[in-house]
Amino acid sequence: RSTSDPSYPYADWGTIHHSGLPAGDYTLRVQYVPGNFMSDSRLHDAHVGLAPSTITSLTQSNSTSVTGEDVTLTATVAAATPSAIDLAHGAHKPGNPAGSSIEFLVDGGSIASAVVDEATGRAVLHWTILSGGTHTIKARFLTDGNYDTSPDSAAISHTVTKGEATNTLTQTSATTVFGQPFDLKATVAAVAPSTGIPSGAVTFTDTTTASALGAPALNGGSPDVASLTTSALGVGSHSVTAAYAGDGAFNPKTSSPITHTVNKATTAATLTSPTANPTTLGHPVTFNAAVAVVAPGAGTPTGAVQFNDGATTLGPPVPLSGTAATLTTSTLGGGVHSITATYLGDANFNPSTSAPLSRTLTCDYNLTGWYNGSYSVSPTGTTCITNANINGGVDVPAGARLSIVGSNLNGYLNSYGSAGTIVACGNTILGITISGATGALTIGDPFGAGCAANSISGSVGLSGNRAGIQFLGNSVRNGMQVTNTSGGATVIGGNRIAGWLQCSGNNPAATNGGRPNTASGRTGECATPATF
Repeated sequence: RSTSDPSYPYADWGTIHHSGLPAGDYTLRVQYVPGNFMSDSRLHDAHVGLAPSTITSLTQSNSTSVTGEDVTLTATVAAATPSAIDLAHGAHKPGNPAGSSIEFLVDGGSIASAVVDEATGRAVLHWTILSGGTHTIKARFLTDGNYDTSPDSAAISHTVTKGEATNTLTQTSATTVFGQPFDLKATVAAVAPSTGIPSGAVTFTDTTTASALGAPALNGGSPDVASLTTSALGVGSHSVTAAYAGDGAFNPKTSSPITHTVNKATTAATLTSPTANPTTLGHPVTFNAAVAVVAPGAGTPTGAVQFNDGATTLGPPVPLSGTAATLTTSTLGGGVHSITATYLGDANFNPSTSAPLSRTLTCDYNLTGWYNGSYSVSPTGTTCITNANINGGVDVPAGARLSIVGSNLNGYLNSYGSAGTIVACGNTILGITISGATGALTIGDPFGAGCAANSISGSVGLSGNRAGIQFLGNSVRNGMQVTNTSGGATVIGGNRIAGWLQCSGNNPAATNGGRPNTASGRTGECATPATF
């Protein structure tokens, strides 16, 4: 029942169902046949438009593309009958269903829609496919009520291949020193017609040593950059590359190599001494060397430090412990000494020498200049004979401690009692006879103790000494005997002996300290040429 029309308070509906009419514009006439309630007949006309069916087709600008390349999709919609009516525009005419929309589907999912153009009956979509692989594309007509829907268009296939990328490697500096950090930067960009921003990691490699330096990720920005700060390269020339690994949209790409040179870092050696200055002759003196790396270099130096007294070495190089080396010596002669410490360098760090450190060894008694006759050393305290010319010998009694340096003796250096420490460096001496000394004997040692060699024109006899002997680098124009030494090492090395070298009864046995002697002959402990 309907009461929507006040002229007909009592109304009923009549319904018919009919199919088979083609699409088009129709006039429907309805006539009422008189009956019980109405005596007249009524005639009504109505205009009815039947929506036409449609056909949708789909084309593409190209069937293959690379990542990010623009692809044009064109969907064409046409009425299935010539009597199509465009109700959307209020016109009753054959033509296209303008104003309606087309939905585009890729792999079954909607990606976008576009409006059908009135003039062409086409809907156009410019589509950028970001994922690689083969895709199925369809178009679907979205009716506005004036046209029947149609089946989706026939599927078309589109294949997307990975795009190419450029990879440019740069560095903040082409030259650094060992331990100095520098920056590597790889900039990755799509190559047209590809678009988009590559993602993933970039591996930086030192191809000279086949060592990976790091693999940071691209930042996804503009520009698209992967950055690495490194100080891992060793000294030398290195060829470095950056390899972009690629992702789902872009192929891998390795940069052209760049060259980076790492030089040795600079060091600075310093020298100190905890021993009081001046120091009494014969007392031990300690020297401490420290090695630091000068910025921008970094790291920990290895190797050794050579301590020197002027131009003369003080013993063999001392290995670094961390960044420090220490030398304690009791063989310095009387007088002023200029001590330096030289770091010898290693594969990564340059050598360096400390500023000189002055140390003075004092004596209770001093002799310099000309002295006529033999000189008797005081039995107490310490005696320094420095740059003296003595027209005779020097006698060292029990208890005496002697330093004789740079002097000329027209006689023997003699000691027959329990003398203390005797140091003889850089002298010209007629001969040497020392027995029973209770202090260490250092008679020349240009290789390690900073004690210059002596020239001895006569013979040398060393017997029964009880604190060890260092006799090195000297020239002896006659024979030499070393017997019954105890209490320390007996080192007879690097000497030139015109006569025989005879060694016996020493405990421990005499050695040459790795420096062979030359002699007319050898006996006893010194008889083995490989040793002496």
